[in-house]
Amino acid sequence: MVKVSVIVPVYNTERFLEKCLESILSQTLQEIEVICVDDGSTDKSGELLEAYSKKDPRIFVLHKGNGGLVSSRKAGLAKASGEYVGFVDSDDWIEPRFYGRLYQAAITGKADLVSTDLIHEGAYSSVSADAVEAGVYQAERMDLLRDHAILELQKHDKGLSGSLCTKLFRRKLLGRILPQIPDGITVSEDKITSLTYLLECDTAVILHEAYYHYVLHPASMFHKENTDYLLNMHRVYQYFRTLYTHPHFTDAMRLQAELYVVQFLIKGINSQMGFSFRNLFWIDPYWLKELPEGSRILLYGAGELGETYLRQ
Repeated sequence: MVKVSVIVPVYNTERFLEKCLESILSQTLQEIEVICVDDGSTDKSGELLEAYSKKDPRIFVLHKGNGGLVSSRKAGLAKASGEYVGFVDSDDWIEPRFYGRLYQAAITGKADLVSTDLIHEGAYSSVSADAVEAGVYQAERMDLLRDHAILELQKHDKGLSGSLCTKLFRRKLLGRILPQIPDGITVSEDKITSLTYLLECDTAVILHEAYYHYVLHPASMFHKENTDYLLNMHRVYQYFRTLYTHPHFTDAMRLQAELYVVQFLIKGINSQMGFSFRNLFWIDPYWLKELPEGSRILLYGAGELGETYLRQ
């Protein structure tokens, strides 16, 4: 019996693929299947996947034309047979007890969803924790979790991480949710998928434990120029609007959703629109009025924001 189906969308990640796959195959939970979806890679990713499938019968490889992350996840889910489903990005890696721990929590809590924290791997490692309390959520507590899922306003934090890769989903329920997500959404697709799922699930387990390593690369999304960014965020906003009438989608969630969109608009305009200057916001220097004329000012930091203050 397959306990967990691990879906790995792959697109031109041959440099990182071996470490990713080895980490999945080294799981202490042995009753897994690994469904690798080659999304039209033009490097040697497809060949590497085929070689791995010959070495380990738990690996299945699907080749498809390039259609993006959402379509790859849908293709993988269609082939999955496990009781639960997890996702791993092909340039990341996981610790050996990751799926064993999540599956144990799912079975013990009879959960539709298990969510964990995230380890960022860049110049240094850091843990990104959910801004919701650990524990089992069901009945009225599920309403509480949903009300803090998009943003945690009191803590000025993200709420529940949208990442699909830090979570375990009940396959049958996910099979009803994932087809609703438009293939054309290429920004915040994780957030809207996990949120839609959360609206439908009855029991969730939140663990403040971290086993998934999210590797930051210079070529990651927010380093790329994307002149269609505003159009992409428009699609996200339009999808959010389809959720407003859901019986579990509250007024508090709508406020958070709209603040979330505003945050991403600001972040994207600053970093992705392809402008010559990446920080074009005029910062109101109201604090200057409080200083005596002729005062010396020390600006801490020489980044783009500091340079903006200096110009003003």
